[in-house]
Amino acid sequence: MLLGIVLFQPRKECMIMPNEQKTSSKKRIWLIPVCILAAVALIAAIVLAAKAERKAVLTKTLTTFYDALYIESDLDAMKACIVEDAREDFESVMSMGGITPGYYRNYVQDALLEIGTEFTIGVRITSLSEYGTSDIAKIQQTFPDTEKAVRAEYEIIFTDINGEDHVYTNSMIFVMVDNHWYMSTHLALPIGANMSISNS
Repeated sequence: MLLGIVLFQPRKECMIMPNEQKTSSKKRIWLIPVCILAAVALIAAIVLAAKAERKAVLTKTLTTFYDALYIESDLDAMKACIVEDAREDFESVMSMGGITPGYYRNYVQDALLEIGTEFTIGVRITSLSEYGTSDIAKIQQTFPDTEKAVRAEYEIIFTDINGEDHVYTNSMIFVMVDNHWYMSTHLALPIGANMSISNS
């Protein structure tokens, strides 16, 4: 009889008391906002990382373009920075009247007399604005393959041999085509034509 009593006695470790159920529920409820906050923080971090990466890519594109223009006189490098649908116009300007790409090198040298012939170039993007769906639709009328578009306000910093910075400001519309960012125009070329300058 004693054995039977032991066999049918409820096991204490399997029983969940009412107070324990309430505590467990409170813990689960407390975890919900923590998980939500963690998810929001993760999404924000991903968005910020994507924006930083995009800014770096656009900065590199502009730097490559202006280095090719002012220092290297490299037509192919300049053309590669421009969206394909705008390259024909660029090539027409560059070959106008049989003028070689070195023409632009001579042109900008005239504008850089106050800076000197020895300098380095840096680019700093000061702001980026994303275009919405309706604006992208308008841009697609000129560049049909556009997936995304942004407007960049930026500075071109020429540092002369004495370490003095000459800062030019400009803006550029960038378009994404096949997951790559391109300048939408070559008309950011000649200093003095469509840029403003200041000394910092």
